[in-house]
Amino acid sequence: MIVEETNELKSLVDEGNVIAQFRLARLFDKGGASTNGELSFKWYQAAARKGHALSQYILADKYTTDEKGFQWIETAVEQGFFWSLHHIWFYVIPRIRNKARY
Repeated sequence: MIVEETNELKSLVDEGNVIAQFRLARLFDKGGASTNGELSFKWYQAAARKGHALSQYILADKYTTDEKGFQWIETAVEQGFFWSLHHIWFYVIPRIRNKARY
């Protein structure tokens, strides 16, 4: 079943379907037939570049301490993705405060 779903998603991904890119990333990220961090990352990035806010948020979370993380979270916030504000409050603001102390 998972193999069939993966094959179906891959054909939709080939057509440029952003939701399929996100779902394929989730399959590789969270398991299913197998996990593959590189492939999940690749498909999260593809979906995020096409404006998929949840993919942008997930990438920001994976890049939490990196400048790229701030860029992805900012992009998701600009789209009004609520959980991005949560990410800013719990990860970005404390980092800024810690930098100000040193």
